[in-house]
Amino acid sequence: VKKHDFENYLCGLLVPSDARAAYFSIRAFNVELATVHDQIKGNAMAGRIRFQWWRDVLKDIVESDGEQARQQPVALALKRHIREKSLSLHWFERSIDAR
Repeated sequence: VKKHDFENYLCGLLVPSDARAAYFSIRAFNVELATVHDQIKGNAMAGRIRFQWWRDVLKDIVESDGEQARQQPVALALKRHIREKSLSLHWFERSIDAR
């Protein structure tokens, strides 16, 4: 977040300490979605696959043990905070759909 979204990194420093880690995991998720376009280099199918992977990971986190998240640091952070803070999957899906 600090590297790709510095303004929101600075804002995150003002978030209360008990919610700061969750804030940064959500912002990191947003950075991941925003960088998909740069990573796919015009291959629309690769972008759709990446977004579908995020949908599957989020669904797995909510519906089962979140095993798919074990290899991706942002997904691991989201897994922890979605469960701890009872975050709604709906808003994460809307973020994906908006991209």
